[in-house]
Amino acid sequence: MVRKFDTGKSVGTKMLNISQDGRYLYYGGESGLTVFRRGDTQSSFKLYKQLKSVSYFALRSTPSGHIVIQLARSNRLKIFDKKLNLVAELNSNYQDEEGGPLITRNPHFSNEGQKLIWFSDRFSVTMLDLRDMQ
Repeated sequence: MVRKFDTGKSVGTKMLNISQDGRYLYYGGESGLTVFRRGDTQSSFKLYKQLKSVSYFALRSTPSGHIVIQLARSNRLKIFDKKLNLVAELNSNYQDEEGGPLITRNPHFSNEGQKLIWFSDRFSVTMLDLRDMQ
């Protein structure tokens, strides 16, 4: 079965991800974060919440039910729960310069999404366990 629904207009880079239980769909990018939700995996998605102030470069839903976002033109990570409450923010000394070229690097997800390897500084990486967010 193929289902289609309108996400609404957004500009710039776009990312898309779905929660492991299939009930939450995360969509957006530079123009903000939009979350769609459905009651079960057979029903249609409906708009749940929008955070237009959260401009991001990369997004991943986690096995623990969190959403990890790498902010646009930055290397900072924000971690939200399913209700989009900010749980944690991880800062980095490494970020793009305003008006300069984009040098932000994509985070890498390994072990089928169980771990995040993140460029936490210019010459450093940090590994987060996405199952328990520690």
